[in-house]
Amino acid sequence: MSVGRGGRPDEKRQSPDRALRILTVGAFIFGVASTPAAAQLIITNPTGTVFIHPNKPNYSVTFTVDNETGSSGSWAVSCGFTAPVSGCTAPSTTGTIANGSIKNIAVTYTVSGTGTGSVTINIGAGLATGNRTVIISIPNPSITPTGTTITTTPYTDSSYTFTITNSATASETYQVTPICTGAGLDSGCFTSTTSVALGASGSTAVTLYYRTLAAGASGTIGIALADDGYNFSNAVTVNAGFGAGAPRVS
Repeated sequence: MSVGRGGRPDEKRQSPDRALRILTVGAFIFGVASTPAAAQLIITNPTGTVFIHPNKPNYSVTFTVDNETGSSGSWAVSCGFTAPVSGCTAPSTTGTIANGSIKNIAVTYTVSGTGTGSVTINIGAGLATGNRTVIISIPNPSITPTGTTITTTPYTDSSYTFTITNSATASETYQVTPICTGAGLDSGCFTSTTSVALGASGSTAVTLYYRTLAAGASGTIGIALADDGYNFSNAVTVNAGFGAGAPRVS
């Protein structure tokens, strides 16, 4: 043993690599090293909230299942629901999902009534669960004015503005169609837009453009709204009065 300055034995210096190995072994023995995340199935829920109407027999929601268990497998599937969702159907199993792979699982469901409900999925008897919030509402727009009578000049291009208000509890998109009937009106009327998207309690103006015909004749104008099989309309009577205006020369 050599003696250093001050009469003390020289200590052997450890290389950095050897010191790192000792630290790593010690951390493993005493449980300091980090633990990998537990193997699991992961379900990704559909984003957002779905708004639907209660006039169809079946709806569908798709959940994504991610297999991170470390091996391929197939797991039992079941579904559940809360009112006003009234029933659900899911496949009996996921089918084989390879480790690190994903698979989409569709659940069909029915609704009864209106309100906020949910559809749930259960994979492997509680290994993973998913949930989808569902809002069921009935389109309920109002179109104003309606039931009134106006008088305009014969053989005149005119316009009339209606207000559409969405009284439903959810956002709705309505298809807009013009109404022009009767001997006092040209059939070639049109609206300022062919569809309107309105949030709950939202409103917007839609203008109808029409042309009156012979003096003394009358007709009906209005707009018709359609939304997923639901239909609504209003009516305003138009009288082609007496005054200026002449037939259009083609």
